[in-house]
Amino acid sequence: MARPKLGETETERMQIKITAAEIEAIDEWRFANRVPSRSEAVRRLCKIGLLVDQELEQAVDIASDGVTILNDQALELIGLTRRLTGPETSDVLFSRQEMSDVLELANEHADVASEGLKGLHKVLVTIYNAIAEIANARSYTAGVEALEKVIDAANAAVDESIARRNERKENRYIGIWSVSRTPEERAEYEALPEEEKEAFLAGELKRLEQEEEQDLEGFKERYNIPDPFWTKAGWINRLQKLDRQNKGESK
Repeated sequence: MARPKLGETETERMQIKITAAEIEAIDEWRFANRVPSRSEAVRRLCKIGLLVDQELEQAVDIASDGVTILNDQALELIGLTRRLTGPETSDVLFSRQEMSDVLELANEHADVASEGLKGLHKVLVTIYNAIAEIANARSYTAGVEALEKVIDAANAAVDESIARRNERKENRYIGIWSVSRTPEERAEYEALPEEEKEAFLAGELKRLEQEEEQDLEGFKERYNIPDPFWTKAGWINRLQKLDRQNKGESK
């Protein structure tokens, strides 16, 4: 009589030697999760081990990259805080636009941090849920099927996150492209058939991206993208002068 198939491939018998303590631990896990047999418990634990081995590397990579990014951002913000709140700026009153520039940088850093933490959380939750599906399923086959659904859902969430990031990037280039068009160029674009507009705009956005990558300073100059005020030489003296002028006008 042929042995029953437990998966997509034929089953094979494997003999291993393990300690009594390891057997006890397997049995404890088996009873806690109501797995019908010791061999079934071993199969499920092997599947869990393989899953963790595959997915944990991604979690470690995300965490390592995130720590590096957050550290760089923290150092940047600490340095900026010292520059803006040092003794030399004690008599400076920052304008609405200057405060907006500072808050914009802080918000950008917060968005990056939030996306990174959400990504790491998603990976860890996926691993946890996948392990739970394997452990709690009525059968090994059902557990594997449920695990695959969890992984597919997680991959879909990652794709969605990437799409949102790309959309934010695309919207930035659309804004730059839109304000840099002459009335004639806008009219030419609007005159295009609808089916050609999307392809034309995609080409323009790709061109802008390549321009920025190849020559950042030239890109900012061409499209009038100002540097933050605190990176410009003599910014403290300029603000102090403006403050004195404003105070003189208010008298």
